[in-house]
Amino acid sequence: MLKQLRCLPVVLLFMMGAAYGQEYKTVQNYSAADCGDCLLSKIGQAYTYTPQEIPADVLPIRGKERAIFFAGRISMPFTVSDLKSKYQLRVTYLSDSKDRKVKVLADNEVLNGSLALPYGKAITATYTIPAAAYQDGTFTFDLIALSGANVPVSRLEILSTGSKPLVYKDVLAEKIKAISFKPERLSPVPARVEKVKSPVLSLNGTWDFKYKTQQGKIQVPGEWEMQGYQVDSAAQAAYTTSFELPDDWKGKKIKLRFDGVSSHCEVLLNGKLIGKHEGGFVIFEMDASTAVKAGKNRIEVKVASLTISDKLGCVSQYAAHTVGGILRKVTLTALPELNIGEIYPQVTFDKNYQNANLHIDYQVFNESKLAGDVALKFTLLDREGKELSISGNSIEKKGLRANTDLKGMLSIPVNRPEKWDTEHPYLYTLVTQLLSKGKVLQENRQQLGFRQIDIRGNQFFVNNHPIKLHGANRHDVSTLSGRSISAALNRKDAELFRNANCNYIRTSHYPPSEEFLAACDSLGMFVEAEAAITWVEHHASPIWKEWNYLNPEFLPHFLRANFENIRGNRNHPSIIIWSIANESRWSPLWDKVNTEVKKYDPLRPTAFHDQTYGGFNNAGSKADIRNIHYPGLGGPEQTDKFTDRPVLFGEYCHVQTYNRLEEVTDPYVRADWGRMLHQMYDKMYTHQACLGGAIWAGIDDVFHKPDSTIVGYGPWGSVLDGWRREKPEFISVRKSYAPFVIRNLKEARPKNGILLLKIENRYNFANLKEGQLKYIVDGVSKSAALDIPARSLGDLELQVSDSAKVVRITFTDPRGFITQEEEMILSAAGRVIPVESNVAVKFKKSGDQIVLSRGAQKYTFDKNTGVVTDHKILGGIAIMVVPMNGDDGGAPHIAGNNYQRNIKPILYQPEGHWKTSMLTAVQDKASVNVKVEGSYNYLKGAFNYKFLADGTIEIEYDFKVTDTVKIDPRQWGLAFELPSDFQHLNYSSKGYWSVYPEHDIARTSGDIQALPVHQKYVEAPLQVPAGPWSADANDLGSRDFRSTKANIYHAKLSNGQGAGLTVYSDGTQSARSWIDGNKTRFLLAELNGGGSDPFFAGYYSKERRPLKLGSELKGKIKLKLEGSK
Repeated sequence: MLKQLRCLPVVLLFMMGAAYGQEYKTVQNYSAADCGDCLLSKIGQAYTYTPQEIPADVLPIRGKERAIFFAGRISMPFTVSDLKSKYQLRVTYLSDSKDRKVKVLADNEVLNGSLALPYGKAITATYTIPAAAYQDGTFTFDLIALSGANVPVSRLEILSTGSKPLVYKDVLAEKIKAISFKPERLSPVPARVEKVKSPVLSLNGTWDFKYKTQQGKIQVPGEWEMQGYQVDSAAQAAYTTSFELPDDWKGKKIKLRFDGVSSHCEVLLNGKLIGKHEGGFVIFEMDASTAVKAGKNRIEVKVASLTISDKLGCVSQYAAHTVGGILRKVTLTALPELNIGEIYPQVTFDKNYQNANLHIDYQVFNESKLAGDVALKFTLLDREGKELSISGNSIEKKGLRANTDLKGMLSIPVNRPEKWDTEHPYLYTLVTQLLSKGKVLQENRQQLGFRQIDIRGNQFFVNNHPIKLHGANRHDVSTLSGRSISAALNRKDAELFRNANCNYIRTSHYPPSEEFLAACDSLGMFVEAEAAITWVEHHASPIWKEWNYLNPEFLPHFLRANFENIRGNRNHPSIIIWSIANESRWSPLWDKVNTEVKKYDPLRPTAFHDQTYGGFNNAGSKADIRNIHYPGLGGPEQTDKFTDRPVLFGEYCHVQTYNRLEEVTDPYVRADWGRMLHQMYDKMYTHQACLGGAIWAGIDDVFHKPDSTIVGYGPWGSVLDGWRREKPEFISVRKSYAPFVIRNLKEARPKNGILLLKIENRYNFANLKEGQLKYIVDGVSKSAALDIPARSLGDLELQVSDSAKVVRITFTDPRGFITQEEEMILSAAGRVIPVESNVAVKFKKSGDQIVLSRGAQKYTFDKNTGVVTDHKILGGIAIMVVPMNGDDGGAPHIAGNNYQRNIKPILYQPEGHWKTSMLTAVQDKASVNVKVEGSYNYLKGAFNYKFLADGTIEIEYDFKVTDTVKIDPRQWGLAFELPSDFQHLNYSSKGYWSVYPEHDIARTSGDIQALPVHQKYVEAPLQVPAGPWSADANDLGSRDFRSTKANIYHAKLSNGQGAGLTVYSDGTQSARSWIDGNKTRFLLAELNGGGSDPFFAGYYSKERRPLKLGSELKGKIKLKLEGSK
C-alpha cells in the first residue's frame, strides 16, 4: 500500500571490465525498440517512457529511443558451448530517475558494485565475463537494482572472441515446473459424533508461557508481546496447557486444530512431537490420536516468530512490533475411525440463473484397522430449518479398505434456490451425514450460499448481475491485543463496515478469521481473502535487497500461503476473490502460483496486487483481475482501455495519515477527505471496467503495548479507530457508498404540493421497493413507495407543500439498517445578525491615537503600531498563513513505527514583524472607517475597519506577496489572539453532507467546550476512551474544538462570563479555534484546503494556491463583540 513510485526515464558511453578491442565482435544484439519476443522480453517488462517522465528537451520524442525493458532484478542464465572463447556483455541503460544504482554480477562475482544511472540519457557499460564463471558450461548474469524502483535496459549486446552465441537457458522455468505443493488434511469440524456427548473441546484460555527467564500466564488466543513478553527473532517460546480427555472420546480419532499461529510452531502432546507448521493466520490441524491418553494430557506448543513466513508476509514489520504467538482459537475434535475428511460444496447455475447444481467434493477416511461400509447423505435446510426436496443426494461404498479414503464429487440438482448476494445474504444449511450399516457415525453442518461468479470481458458478475465493489481494507487490529481479536469484535467489525455502506472487504494482508467470514456470510459482505505474502521485490521490504525474488526456493512458501488460505476458507460464499499477494512484483513464480490456485479453486477469480498501468511494479500480472493502487481522480478513465479483465482499485483514497503533525493539530483534514472520496467513487461507479475499490484503510493501526509504548502505522482508519469509535471519515464513506442517491438534492423544490426527486439505485441486486422509505415534512412523518431496479434511475414524488421548510428523508436497507439520510432545507439558509439599536459612532484624534466611541464602547488605535490598545479582542488581529505540513513526526510509514515519536501539535503563529506605515480614519453618516496600512515579512497591504452604528464591525483586509517565497498554504485568513478563558465555541455552518452524526466534528452546528488536556504522547497509552472520537483532547483542546469548521454561517468564541466574539459569514469562510498556552487563537480563513498526506495530495492539486510574488490575500469578515474590553 505504499505510494506509487513511477518507473521514472536516459547518452553517455561508459566502458567497464576489459577494454573492448578488435578481438571481440558482436554475436547477439537485442534492442528494446524492436525486440518482439527476443531475449529482453524474457527478462523484463516492456515500457516506453512518456514525455512526462522524460521531457522532450531532455530526450527527443522518438519512440525507439524511449523503449526499455525493466525489472527489479534482471537475471540471465546462459549456456556456453565454446569454452575457449571470451565473452563480454554490453548493456545500455536508460533511466527516468536520478536515484537509480545498479549492481552487476556474473555467477555471484561482482563486476560493478554500484553503477549510478543518469537521468534522461542512455549510458552503456561493457562487462567482461571471467572465464572461471563459465568453465562448467553455464553462468548467470545479474543486474540488481540497489536503489530506485528497478533496472531499465534499452539494449543488450553479447560479444565474443569466437563466433558461437551464448544460449539463454530458462533454468528458472525448469525448476518451477518441478515444484509442487499439496495441502495437508483439514477436517471439517463435526456437529455430532456417535456416542460422543460433545465432539469439540476448546483449548482457549489461560496457558503457561516460558521463554528464558520470562515465565508466567498468557491468554490464548493472544500475542505474547501485547501481554508483556519479549522473544528473540526466530527463537522458540513454550506454551503449555493441560486437558482432560472426555471418557467418551476413547477410541476416537483426535484432531488438534489451530486457527492461526505466528509464525512457526512445533507441537508436542505428552512429550511426543505430533507436527510442525510454518505460516500464520491460516487454519491447520495435527493428528493427536497416537499421542493422546486417557485422563490428563499435556500440550506444549513451541512457537517462533520472525521466521520465513513472517518475513515473506512482512507481518511483524507491518505491525511495527513482533507478531508472535497463538493468535486464533485452538480446538480438539473427536472423530469416528470412519470419518469425513472434506466437504467442499460448489455452485453452478443454468443459463437462466434459476436452477442450480450443487457440486460437492467429498472425502471419507477409513482410519480403522478393518474394512467398512460407508455412505454419505446430504440434506439441505432452508433458513427456517425446513428440508428441501432434492434427489441424488447420497453415495455408498461397500468395503472401504483400512487406511484408505473415498474421494469424489457428487452433483445434486436444486430447483430455484434462493440466491446469496450482499443484499440478500440467504444461507442454507448443508447437513452431511456419514453412515455405516444404517448408523449415523458423524454429522456435519455448514452454511451454504448459492452464488456463481463469472468474468466476462472487463466486468465481474455475481449471479448474472454486474457488480461494483465499494469497501475498505481491513487488518485484524485491537488496540490492546494486537493482531489477535475476539469473535465478538470480528462480528462487530463486519456490522460496522456494513453500516458504513461497504459491500466489500479486502483482508489486507493475510487471511481473515473464520469468525469474520461467518459474519460476512450472514450480514452480506463480499470478501477478497488475501494470502499472507507482501512486498516481494518491493522497496517497502528491505530484505529484497539481499534476496532474489526469482529464487524458486520461495515458490513452496508462496504456494503454501495461498493453498492454506483457500483450504481453510473456501466454504464461505462471501469470498469472491483470492488475492495471491500484496504489492509484489510478478514473476514466473507467480505465474505458477496463479495457475495452481485456479486449479485448486476454479470457481473464484484471482487478484494480484501490483500496478496494471504505469512503469512502477508493473510486470505483466496474469491474474484474473487487474489491479492498481492509489490512482488519482483520473484513474477511472484509465480503466476504459482495458477490455480483457476488470480493474480493481485494491487500495485507493488513502486516509490522511502520514501528515501526522498536521492531523493532530487540525482533525478537520480527516473530514475534508470525504469530498474527494465522493468525487472519486462517483467516477468509479460510471466506468464499466472499474470493478470498484477498497479505501486504505478501514481501522486505525495503533497498538498500545503493556510498557505504554504506542506503535503502528497510525490513524489510517476510514471508518473506525482502534477502539471501534466512528471517525469523521465514517459519514463520508457511508454517504459516498450509499445505494440510494438523490441526484437533484440541492436544487429540488416542491411545486404544486409535489417534491419531485431524481433517484439513482446503486444496489447491485436489490430493487428499492425492497427497502423502506420514510420522510418527515416539518415534523410530520410520511411514507412513500418506489420501484426502481438495481443500477437504474427513477423518479420519486413526495407530498410536500410549497411552503414547507424542512424535509428529512430516510431509506432503510432490506437487511434492516438505515443506509441513507438526507435533509433538505427549503427555506433560506444562513444566520441573521442580531439587530441592535443604532448608536452613532464617533472618533477623534488624540496625539498618536485615534479614539472611536459608540455609546459606552471605546476603541483606541495607536498610530505607531496600528493596533487597538484598549480592547483584548480587537487588539490581537493579524494575518495568518498555515502552510501545508506533511511531517510524519519521525514515524516513517515503511517500518519501525513508534507512534509516540515527536507527534506533537503545531502551534501556528500569525505573521510577524508587522510595521505600520499609515493610519487614517474617515466618518460617514452610518459608520467610522479606519484604515491601517503596513507590512509583514513578505506581505504588504492594509486592514480596513468599519464600525457601524448597529454595533457590527466589518474588517476587510487586502495584502500582496512582496517577495519570492516557497509557501503552499493550506489555510490563510484573519487571526484573533484572545484571552485564554475564551474556550466556548458555538457555530453553525453549511455542511458538505446534509446530515451528520451527533458528535461529528463537521456537523452543521455545535456548542463545544475546549477542555484541553496535556498528553505526553499523541494519545493516552492503555486508557480506554470513555467518550466519542471527537472528545479526545490535547493541549490545543478537544478534537471537536480545535478542528476547522468549514463554510460557517456564524462562529462565536466566548469565555462564559459574558464576553464573546461572534463572526458572521455567508457559508464561504471557515473558522478554527485552539488553545495556545496562555491564549486562545481564532482563525477566520478565506482559504481552507485539504490535508498534506503524500498519498492523497494529488486529489487536491487543482485546489492548491501556492504563494508567489504578487499573490493576493484578501477577505472580509463581519463580527459582533459582547461585554469585553
